[in-house]
Amino acid sequence: MDLFYEIESIYSRIEKVIKDKGYVPYDFVLEPKKQIEDKITFAPGALEGIIGHHCAGNGENDDAKRIAEFIKNHSNQEPIQTVRDYEEKWMEQETAVVRDALLREILNHTDTYDANNIGEVAYAMMTEGRYVETVKMGLTLMALFNMSENEDVKEKLLTLGKCEDFTEYVLMNISDWTDEEKNKVYFIFAQTLDGWGKINAVECLQANTEEIKEWILCEGCKNSILYSYLGLECAEKCDYLERLKAGHLTEQEKLGASDIMDGLLDEGPCIGISGLEAPEESIYWYICAMKEKITEIKGIEQLFSMQNYLEENDEEEKNIANEWKQKAVEKITETLKTIDLEKVVLEGLAEQPQYAVNMAMKQGINISEKLMELMQVEFEKYYYYGYYFLAKHVKGEEYIELCEKHLDYNTLPKGMGNELGLGKKTHWDIDMVTQYLKDYPYCGQELLEVSIHAPYTRWRNMAANALEAWRETLHKELQEISPKLYNVVLEIAKSECDEKLKKRWNNLVQ
Repeated sequence: MDLFYEIESIYSRIEKVIKDKGYVPYDFVLEPKKQIEDKITFAPGALEGIIGHHCAGNGENDDAKRIAEFIKNHSNQEPIQTVRDYEEKWMEQETAVVRDALLREILNHTDTYDANNIGEVAYAMMTEGRYVETVKMGLTLMALFNMSENEDVKEKLLTLGKCEDFTEYVLMNISDWTDEEKNKVYFIFAQTLDGWGKINAVECLQANTEEIKEWILCEGCKNSILYSYLGLECAEKCDYLERLKAGHLTEQEKLGASDIMDGLLDEGPCIGISGLEAPEESIYWYICAMKEKITEIKGIEQLFSMQNYLEENDEEEKNIANEWKQKAVEKITETLKTIDLEKVVLEGLAEQPQYAVNMAMKQGINISEKLMELMQVEFEKYYYYGYYFLAKHVKGEEYIELCEKHLDYNTLPKGMGNELGLGKKTHWDIDMVTQYLKDYPYCGQELLEVSIHAPYTRWRNMAANALEAWRETLHKELQEISPKLYNVVLEIAKSECDEKLKKRWNNLVQ
């Protein structure tokens, strides 16, 4: 612990990297990473984003009460000592889980806390904390105070807010600033961030100037999380329908309008196109405004998604809505008739495989020859799309053999472990293939063997799924199907650290 305190504070390092680069790089390391088995690690701002967008907020929390008591008991010593004591005791505590309950606990018992001491502790945590959660806790406590006149604190907040881990906490702290100041901050964060910080900033941003509206149309929806979080937000703030009706969009405006439509059409995590005041009319004018772009592969994908939306949205509507719905349906049908879909898909496969493969799957277009050619030249760029072969049962065995040829034993993860296998890995994701091997008896045995020996429970589970399915499909025991894999499973069962998997392995070799 003492050695760690020789490292600069997170605030100091963020300040330096901003001066050097003008922004905080996505891969900027805020603190030494610690691998904790069975614990999911979140992207910067993700836990707060998930709680804020999909949960009702946290209620009573025993940890929040204990932290409040800790702060009360330690706030009368030197602030830096309180920071060290907090990091010693609470370094594993996720602030997002307790912050609401903590603030309520303090606000409900203000007579028992020394406001000046808490303010000093909050400032010290913000500026001297070496752990992400310490800085988050400092920002949480600072939100108890109105610092709209304190230029030093405001400057510190602006610096920390440019890091996605802290943006939402900074936004909590500027509620007392003037409307003009707040919107300026929202706009700065929206323009410089890309993840949950951008999502939060765009949601707060007031589109009160033509400059902001134009930026929202062109750039507002782009983010590294999901466009659906900002599709409706951007459509409402940039006067989307009016811009589409006016037409004459620049290339940049068309790209931005396309991003917004992507967000609107994906209503999985949150409301999108159905939340528009006039969704059918928006679809019609979108197709008109996009012109040639709507016949490119991404635009065609949108046409099919719009078609699905209109077909599924057959509830009672106002007459005007029905009129626009009919116009939209006719416009989509008319546009699709002008497109040579197979040609577009094959031509787009190399540069936009995600759209091309998805469309080929849905529309029954045969891309097997072209996709296999691409994989043979650039395997790691295209292997992910091999689900086309495996799900369609076209060239499935050939694809599996190609995957085995590209096993790199120097970078393969090895050894028993209880890791989830999420995030960046040293080897391409074998489980993208093994999850389909249950339908391909005898195939991919080398892939299964390396999966069984991997430290990732997901890989081992996929291997177990395949072997169990083979035994059931072939009505044979594993020893008869593959003596080699039988011996591999027999050995791994002795060292397996996951109890459920151990039972599965033992069952396979009984």
